[in-house]
Amino acid sequence: MKKIPALFIVLLISTYCFAQYDPSKINKKAVTLYTQAMQRAQSGNLILATGLLLQAVEIDNKYAEAYLSLGGMYGQLKNYKSSITYYEKAFALDADYTMEFKLPYSINLAGLGEFQKALDAINEMLEKRPPKNPTGLKAAQYRKRCYEFAVNYAKEHPTNDYVFTPKNLGDSVNSVESEYWPSLTIDGKELVFTRRLNNFNEDFFSSVLKKSNWDKAQKLKGNINTRDNEAAQNISLDGEWLVFTANGRRDSWGGFDLYISYLTPDGWSEAENLGGKVNSDQWDSQPSLSPDKRDLYFASRRFGGYGGSDLYVSHLQPSPFTSMCLWLTNWRAAGREGAMPIRKTALSKRASSNLIRFSPVTPLRRAASSNVLRNCFSNTPYVYLAFCFSRSCKAYSPKVLRFFVAPC
Repeated sequence: MKKIPALFIVLLISTYCFAQYDPSKINKKAVTLYTQAMQRAQSGNLILATGLLLQAVEIDNKYAEAYLSLGGMYGQLKNYKSSITYYEKAFALDADYTMEFKLPYSINLAGLGEFQKALDAINEMLEKRPPKNPTGLKAAQYRKRCYEFAVNYAKEHPTNDYVFTPKNLGDSVNSVESEYWPSLTIDGKELVFTRRLNNFNEDFFSSVLKKSNWDKAQKLKGNINTRDNEAAQNISLDGEWLVFTANGRRDSWGGFDLYISYLTPDGWSEAENLGGKVNSDQWDSQPSLSPDKRDLYFASRRFGGYGGSDLYVSHLQPSPFTSMCLWLTNWRAAGREGAMPIRKTALSKRASSNLIRFSPVTPLRRAASSNVLRNCFSNTPYVYLAFCFSRSCKAYSPKVLRFFVAPC
């Protein structure tokens, strides 16, 4: 066996040490431009951010972080070729330092249909530096399975007789932001989807098909979108219900919960938590309604499953009442015992009753605080509310729930 000359070994070691990337040696002007680019990116201006990064690498062509950020931003802008180019420039500077970025690099390769290269990249990362974070490791393994499926499919169908040519929906639906999770009504005329604004806040948008073109997507009207994130929505086939996932709300059962909103003449209603019979204190997400809206399928990581995420179904139960009733009386003075029936209101719609009826899906808290009721109570010093959930409402039934409401 031939011995490798000691001088050659020394040269190899010195070359390797020289090739190690040292961020502290980056030109200060380039670092300043990089910092400005990150600020622009955080405010959602990716185009301006990439321009600043290009200036940074022009000043210092050994700035790995700038190349990696260019790769990430061009990927976000769906410019896969540019993304791949800049990732590879970073890898050339120091393959070990940049190893963890093989995951987003592989995703952009897959965007161009380069599944074998994407698989090679993810395998290299998993072999040399697997993510320590369980979520990151799971994401990498998921991508690997996807790439393997694509590679094996290509091998099993060498004639390429299957042609997958998706058509971009155009700038009426798509934008420089990320759009995903589409959901169609049964007539195929309304498309509801999630858009991530400023790469942070997820809101619901809708586009309507007119003739053969989709109109400009708009935020869903009403109270369904909030300052928090709303995601993974599914619109019922008749277009009247919307179930979705939200995280960290005040009425949450813990983690991600499932919510429902109803279409009203004023837009989508304020979302309601689907409650403890559906939600758990763990991750509950990705809902899907059956065509008749009586079955809700979703994924959950709650305890008691088979491991990881499991599929669950919840069945809509018959309503125990046919209508909700609201009985109104007023107090002539605070603290006075006894109640006198309030005069006939515009809401009663009946000459002999002060009973107000709501459909079973009307949120009572919204009804009680609506402008309509406030107008009716404008001349009432104190308002007394009674909610009845029986089939026939009687004003003084012991089962009626009674509440005081502050003066209007």
